Amino acid sequence: MPSGRYSMTPIDGGALRLDTLTGAVDRCVATDGEWACRTLPDEGRALQDEIDRLAEENAELRARAGQAGSSGPVSPESDGPAMSFHLPSEAEVDRAMSFMERILKRFKSIVQDLREDEDKGTAL
Repeated sequence: MPSGRYSMTPIDGGALRLDTLTGAVDRCVATDGEWACRTLPDEGRALQDEIDRLAEENAELRARAGQAGSSGPVSPESDGPAMSFHLPSEAEVDRAMSFMERILKRFKSIVQDLREDEDKGTAL
């Protein structure tokens, strides 16, 4: 006898129906002489669907990252990250160093003033 698409297994109060094509399982019960079947939640399938979705998203992100790395920054129109990196010029480095030097001299001056005030006994 050839097996059909569905396989039925008796349970208390009804039957389980297995769709051998999709793997879906339904719980079938008779109420007032009429049978009704409801699909049971398939947590394994839901988890696999989420894994598949995340794998697809991961592949898309890797493809975008590969494009950005090989051809320079991605433009905002392409819906990818618009990132670029350049080394500062010598003038920019000199300006930054000059700024830091002024900050450190000012800090040193403040520390010296605090030490002098402490020596005089007028520290905060």
